[in-house]
Amino acid sequence: MAQKLYVIGNGFDLYHSLDTKYESFGCFLQKHHNDIYKLLIATCPLSSSSQWSDFESALGEFEAEEVWDRVRNYMNDYEPERSGEASWEAERIIDDLTSGLRKAFKDFILKVEYPESISDKKLNVDKNAHYLSFNYTDTLEHYYGVDRSHILYIHNKAEVGSEYDLILGHDISEDSQSSPPIQEPEGLTPEQHEIWMDEMSDQYSWSAELAEEEISRYYERSFKPVEQVIGKNKDFFAALANVNEILVMGHSLSEVDDAYFYEIIKNINSRNVRWKISYYEDIDDA
Repeated sequence: MAQKLYVIGNGFDLYHSLDTKYESFGCFLQKHHNDIYKLLIATCPLSSSSQWSDFESALGEFEAEEVWDRVRNYMNDYEPERSGEASWEAERIIDDLTSGLRKAFKDFILKVEYPESISDKKLNVDKNAHYLSFNYTDTLEHYYGVDRSHILYIHNKAEVGSEYDLILGHDISEDSQSSPPIQEPEGLTPEQHEIWMDEMSDQYSWSAELAEEEISRYYERSFKPVEQVIGKNKDFFAALANVNEILVMGHSLSEVDDAYFYEIIKNINSRNVRWKISYYEDIDDA
């Protein structure tokens, strides 16, 4: 049974001269999916290269005002048959920022070019070890001949025709972003209660409520479901009990992936395990 675990991050691909940087993905988006690119930089803090390097975290700093600016022209509470237009536009935008973004990212990964030779960079790795890859490429198989059965592509692998979406996103739960309902002030007299209810009614917009429902789904649809992914792959983590050496190669150890490392630690005999961590550069894309 394998005694080693390799944890592979994006720095591993960059070391092998694959251009898989998130900043490069931004350039790809701008060129090939410009509508999504414009939406993304308008709603998330991605104006600089350093922000792109922390792409997934930036997705969790979503600003909905830009979306509201785009859907306000569709609001119509005076023609009931048109009251849903704002929500349909909001749904289209949120779809672009979530499933559309993931499809574009898969398109980007599938177009990444592999250098013909890496003889000057090839590493000495154990083909019989366990591999936990956070990458979407098949660098391990392509250059090192590691058997697929030894590799867990924890966020899925970019393959033409695959039924599985690539998993990427932030770690901000939907609950932490939901707005609390407006509470009626305490101690109102019956007359004051009626006045308050009338004021709330005047402020109510059916079109706005429908649009709000769609916009609020952004966090749910762009959330990286780490606990769900771990549960789906519990057998892989359970099989790490006899691992005595862990080599982390090119992973930025971003907070969004913390739970995976906690799961590794939970399943190994930590007293007997030696960790080795290497990275591509001081600010490492993962």
